Amino acid sequence: MQRLHPVDVRRYSHIVALADEGSFNAAALRVHLSQPAFSRSIQAAEAELGMQLFVRSGKGIRCTAAGNFVVERLRTLLRASSNLHRDLAMFREGIVGDLHFGMGPVIAAALLAPLLSDMRRQYPSVRVRAVVQHPTVL
Repeated sequence: MQRLHPVDVRRYSHIVALADEGSFNAAALRVHLSQPAFSRSIQAAEAELGMQLFVRSGKGIRCTAAGNFVVERLRTLLRASSNLHRDLAMFREGIVGDLHFGMGPVIAAALLAPLLSDMRRQYPSVRVRAVVQHPTVL
């Protein structure tokens, strides 16, 4: 059994690019690498995974059965990685996340409904939890 290595998202994107493009030159252009550097990346990936992912022929490049298996899973992983980066950026900007706060009943009667309405309108992805209690309990 092959030992698993840390995720190299960049190398994984190279594998998917080659599967999509069917050409080392086109895939290298897509990921902004020289063709020799791109070829080394694919060779290193195949060596690391311990399997041939692509069949190289005069007609171009095509995935092996193992390549199809790996590429499908890499697409899922790359999509999740992209979503994570997007979500982290949104969290840093305060667009998503959780907000928990408390207030006394008098202030809540005057402010809570408009505050929650404004929050929902301006930050629909932020989950809000408001606790209304006597100030000594809060």
